[in-house]
Amino acid sequence: MLKPKRKDFRKEIEQDPFLESVFSFKSHLENNKQKYFKIVGGIFAVVLIVVLFTRSQASNRDAAEAILSKGMIYVELGDDQNAMIHLQEVVDEYSSTSAGKTAGYYIGRIHYDREDYNLAQPYFENYVSSGDNILLIGAASQALVDIFLNSGNVEEAIRYQKRAIEEANSKVASAFASVRLAEIYANDGNHSKAESILNNLLKDYEDHFEVRQKIDQVFGLIQAGK
Repeated sequence: MLKPKRKDFRKEIEQDPFLESVFSFKSHLENNKQKYFKIVGGIFAVVLIVVLFTRSQASNRDAAEAILSKGMIYVELGDDQNAMIHLQEVVDEYSSTSAGKTAGYYIGRIHYDREDYNLAQPYFENYVSSGDNILLIGAASQALVDIFLNSGNVEEAIRYQKRAIEEANSKVASAFASVRLAEIYANDGNHSKAESILNNLLKDYEDHFEVRQKIDQVFGLIQAGK
């Protein structure tokens, strides 16, 4: 009587697709474990850097806001000298933070109020390009309009007046800014452009007393200039 053949379990295992995949994966890990250790280590390092950077940013933000608050107290008191000391510290140490940009705006405002326009201009320009408070962006834009009109640079004044219109925080504020733009055109002799802006505004603000009053004033300026 013939004996039953003993099954070759190893051969059967090797022929099993699932087990072959397991063995193949295990072998792959063994052969490449150093590479994977490096990858995991690299990911861990990146995560650690991000965590530390985030904490550092939060710490810088808190420190900048604390110094800015001190500076703003002096701004409110009208003590420009002490205000400038604190505001400049924020700009020097934390210029990339929101507080640092705000401090720059108020430094510009102090120079502007002193009529030191050349000193004020770069601070306002920086805030318009990178600031995050829509009200301050509008205020900085209007200040730049005055600075450029004072120097006779009507083209740049118009550019920043248009920016003030874009950054207006309400429709009425946008209307007033548009009237100012028409006034700039009128003073520059571009009456047709000024009239076009005013006529468009009348469609929406004919019954708005304050806006209509400003519109009529600029229409009077245009008539006087013709």
